[in-house]
Parts: sequence; structure tokens; C-alpha cells
Amino acid sequence: MQKNKLQLNDTFAFNCLQCGNCCKNRNDILLTAYDFFRAAKHLNLPPPQFFEKYCEAYVGDVSKTLVIRLKPKTVYNIMLREPVPLGTVCPLLTSNGLCSIQDSKPVLCASFPLGRFAKEGDKTTTYFLQDLTCGDKSKSQTLKEWLEKFNLLDSDDVALVWTEFLTYTVKLLQQADKLQEKTKELIHTAYLNMIYLRYDISKEFLPQLKENIKAFKELMIPLGELLKSQSEETL
Repeated sequence: MQKNKLQLNDTFAFNCLQCGNCCKNRNDILLTAYDFFRAAKHLNLPPPQFFEKYCEAYVGDVSKTLVIRLKPKTVYNIMLREPVPLGTVCPLLTSNGLCSIQDSKPVLCASFPLGRFAKEGDKTTTYFLQDLTCGDKSKSQTLKEWLEKFNLLDSDDVALVWTEFLTYTVKLLQQADKLQEKTKELIHTAYLNMIYLRYDISKEFLPQLKENIKAFKELMIPLGELLKSQSEETL
């Protein structure tokens, strides 16, 4: 990553051929709250309705945190007497093989072939060029031009806030994994509602995210105190 990292004015060669292969047979298109908000706003759908129509949630095996992803859509060979599944596609992929939210698609999709990371405590994010698995090198652009193309130039501030919050959440919920299932379900429900669904898509995202994070952390204060007391009892 360090070897291939890019500055805003650095140039890289990549041209998407719009083959749609990166949108097929995938169950790992994970959405941050920012991805979720951008997609819902693009489609002019209230966040709860967007979630119900296009997403699903599960608890990460390691992180113990609720993960939101685009729900794969099964496609069938309808030319047969009994339709046979051919595989899955992203639910936002159109019949002509293009993304229905092209200008607002998830950062994971929009940034390819670039990767992005931010370590805990970092004040900036770092972009790097990944190995190409599709497309060609017939077109060159700067990192800045690529980010502007997908309206991601101002997304670094969001990424830093999100990374810090996820670090807090993973630590908290890994400790809370020993609690009763009902209690964990209530925590995950609060997380979904407060961090993903409680937004006005007509307003700016980042101020709302910060307010939602603050409210979630305040709600988790009793849980943190409980986990601390249980930890002290075992010493």
C-alpha cells in the first residue's frame, strides 16, 4: 500500500470497460453509513425504505458489530421450463449492465482500482493503487479527478470520523458479546436505527452522523459501566 500510494495530483492509468463483472456474484458490497446515505439520497428514498428494499444486515464474526450490505439479487435463466438460478447481481445493477446510482455508488465500488485506509489516530486518509483485475490502462487521470468524478473529494473527513467510531464500536461490542442474546439484539437495533437510518436526506450528512454517534455513545454509557464492573469482578 505504501509503495503504490497516491497524492491528489498523482496520475494513474485505468479505464473501466463497464463489463459489470464486479457487480455479479458478490455478497461483500458493504455499506458505511455514508454509502448508505448517498445511495438513499440519489434514489430519493427515506433511509428505512432504502434499507428494506436493497439491504440486509448481519453481525460480523470477529467485529461483533452489525454489518450492512447490499442484498444480492438472484437472476434466473427464464428460457427453460423451470427457471434455473444463474447467480446473483447487485440489486442496484440495471438491465443494461450499468449502476443505477453511478454518481453516488458506494466508496468501495467508486474508488476501484484504488484502495483507501486510515489508521486510528490518523488525520488524513491514504489512497493507493491496487492490482488491476479488470478494465484496461487506456485512460489516465489524477487521483483528484477520479474522486471528483464520483463526488468523493470531500469524503475523507467522513472516513476519519467513521474509522474512529468503528474502532470504539468494535471494542465495545466484542466485550458485550458475552451478554444475553436479547440484550445484544437491542444494541444492534439501536445501532441500525441511530447510525444508518436516522437521517434527513435533504440535509448534510456529516453533522447528522456526528450527532447520531454522540447519541449512540450516550446510550451505551450504562453498558460500558456494566462491562467494566463485570471485568473488575473477574480480576
